[in-house]
Amino acid sequence: MGIGRSTVAPQYIFWYHNSRMINYDQERGGVVVHMETEPRVMSRLTIADARPSDSGNYTCDAENTEAASITVYITQGQKYGHVFLANM
Repeated sequence: MGIGRSTVAPQYIFWYHNSRMINYDQERGGVVVHMETEPRVMSRLTIADARPSDSGNYTCDAENTEAASITVYITQGQKYGHVFLANM
């Protein structure tokens, strides 16, 4: 899913869960954001030990790009939830 087209990697990338900015330092832990710049800019949100309460709308937003959203459903038994947004 694209979040705009940029020739320069954004300085900041923000992730939101159901319109609330994700706090990467929360007590729960296991929430990590990765950013790659080659061959194209890509941000990846990883949620370890995902649970049904992690279901919902996820939005990735960065400077000079259009935000992109995806709806994620977590069911019992899944160990990881990954959200990929590319082509920034």
